[in-house]
Amino acid sequence: MSAAPAAPTVPAEHGRLLAAIEQSSDGVLVLDQDRRVSYANGALLRMSGFERERLYGNPPSVLFGGPASGTLPAAVERGSAWSGSHPAWTADGRTFEAEWAVTPTLDADGGLSGMVAVARDRTRERALEAQVARIQRLEALGQFSAGIAHDFNNLLAAILGYAGMLRDAIAGDDTAARDVEEIVAAADRGATLVRQLVAFSRRQITRPEVVDLNNVVNEVAPMLRRLLGEQVHLQTNLAGGLGHVLADAGQLEQVLVNLAGNARDAMPGGGRLTIETTNVTLDEVYASQHAGVNPGRYVLLAVSDTGIGMDAGTLAQMFHPFFTTKGPEHGTGLGLATVHGIVSQAGGHVWAYSELGLGTSFKVYLPRVDRSVASPAAGVSVQPVGGTETIMLVEDEPALRSLMARVLERAGYRVLVAPHPHAALATPPGVLDGVALLLTDMVMPDLSGPELAAILLDRVRGLRVLCMSGYAEQSAAYQGLGAAVTDFIAKPFTAEQLLVTIRGLLDARS
Repeated sequence: MSAAPAAPTVPAEHGRLLAAIEQSSDGVLVLDQDRRVSYANGALLRMSGFERERLYGNPPSVLFGGPASGTLPAAVERGSAWSGSHPAWTADGRTFEAEWAVTPTLDADGGLSGMVAVARDRTRERALEAQVARIQRLEALGQFSAGIAHDFNNLLAAILGYAGMLRDAIAGDDTAARDVEEIVAAADRGATLVRQLVAFSRRQITRPEVVDLNNVVNEVAPMLRRLLGEQVHLQTNLAGGLGHVLADAGQLEQVLVNLAGNARDAMPGGGRLTIETTNVTLDEVYASQHAGVNPGRYVLLAVSDTGIGMDAGTLAQMFHPFFTTKGPEHGTGLGLATVHGIVSQAGGHVWAYSELGLGTSFKVYLPRVDRSVASPAAGVSVQPVGGTETIMLVEDEPALRSLMARVLERAGYRVLVAPHPHAALATPPGVLDGVALLLTDMVMPDLSGPELAAILLDRVRGLRVLCMSGYAEQSAAYQGLGAAVTDFIAKPFTAEQLLVTIRGLLDARS
């Protein structure tokens, strides 16, 4: 039996050069005059999985020939320089994408003496490029969804408002009342769908606070047990000394409910759902392998099931809006997209690992904050009360503008209605001086609600401002208008919510 080929010997003065090549992170392959492998450095062996004896003395087709044939093997046969991307084979029959640079080597007489091929494994770069492309697609869809949600929220607010007024008007007519309730129920389902769209787009109205994830899990656990049913066992492993996060607690509950619902559907015959929390630190290596992730301290929320699992194709699309493996009667395809949007809006990220038949594990990473959780305030039930003050209403959606004017007038208020900001600014000074509160939409053509409010605050002493919108980024804009703007109401809202909010602002006037 012949001995296995050894690495080529080199003059002593070339030892340092060979050592440098061996330590290179790029693969180096040397071919002799007969186009057979005479040398392969450690990086090439590691990325391909081949032993030296499998390569030395053999044609390079074991690496980039055969089914992966193409321009690179042809260039080698011609003895010509070539560079570009070309798949390479591994020892166990897989392929990986590699960037190659092939250069002929010449002898003293200018004849071809061999070739040198330098390879760089692009697998990780390709994966990161795919992650970035997916994030960009989600961002584009998010902007589109937010625009739809804003317009749809106006329509839903009008539907819910008029349905509520009609319900009050037909009291005693049971048949008509049931019909109205169906209208309200359908509008509520539409509002839920819009909230999911807005959460996916990361433009949901949020009320971030310092949160202990363990408290969130414990509070939602009873509801999750009812959701999962008797065949699925819920287990919680919550770490002591858990760090705090800055997020909307209600949205975190929504994340848990969505993940638990998906897990239940993946375990039709029963199984186990495990929710875990712990403190983690993500290093530079992890961040380099996951697009959009910054190294640092995080709190991990892991949700794992023993269900049917997902294949690679499903795993790659799971966060895409409207993608679902369920039938049309069993899901909208927005559950995981909503999870992704909520977590991203909180400054975190979510990843999943799954194998067919082995279950799925979702890992949610949220940045840690060194702040204490505030003590919960006692809840106070408030009933809507009207008044006699003058309110200026500025809303460019006709149906919603008409509805709110009727609601306010029925509650006793005097209402000045303006279809756009310039109409509000044209109000005579003597009339404007009597306005106690400005109720304005945030997003309007030509002049925004905050811009209108800033102008009127200079003209009307003691004016209160209530802003309304369906955009999350607008929920912070009103805060820059000063102490006179003390509240914000998110669309869609009910007549009762509007009246309670307005009365609270007017009663707080100094």
